[in-house]
Amino acid sequence: MSPEVKINVPYQYLTAEDCRELKEKIATDLDLYADKILWGDFGQAGKSSLKERSLLDLDTEHLENILITQPHTGCFIRAVIVALLKKRYTQDETISIDFTPPES
Repeated sequence: MSPEVKINVPYQYLTAEDCRELKEKIATDLDLYADKILWGDFGQAGKSSLKERSLLDLDTEHLENILITQPHTGCFIRAVIVALLKKRYTQDETISIDFTPPES
């Protein structure tokens, strides 16, 4: 088991109005934002060399994993990922979510 790592995540307060405006802004140019925002990763095992790709080029599971495992990402990037996932979910009617809870 890996040693415990503590991450200090700055809280970004957004009002309901701020969220609405952010979603509207992203909706107007979703593909542009998703193409311009780069995400770097070191592969599934974390041992590969750094590879940067646009959010648009990441598969759906990778985007879901970013939302789950990377709490330090800002509101704008998370909002772009959520909008991109919503778009993909509505285009693919064969979505199935495989969730295995962690063992206690």
